[in-house]
Amino acid sequence: MLSIDGKQYTEEDLTPEQIAEVNHMVALQQELGALQRRFTDVQIALSTRQEAFVAAVKKASEETVLEEDGTEECAAEAVA
Repeated sequence: MLSIDGKQYTEEDLTPEQIAEVNHMVALQQELGALQRRFTDVQIALSTRQEAFVAAVKKASEETVLEEDGTEECAAEAVA
């Protein structure tokens, strides 16, 4: 059943072309939903990778400071 401006239409009220158009719109809505879910997945994956990258760079920077000075105090100052 389809409702347009408050009027109800059944499949029998529609032409074959109109039924085909409704089916196409339904398929497009489903595709849009799938794309929105994929978009969310990609956003989460990107955010996770960015956080891991930042953590790795910070850790490497701390290790470099430790190797250069040989003290943990310098590493703590570099992080702060």
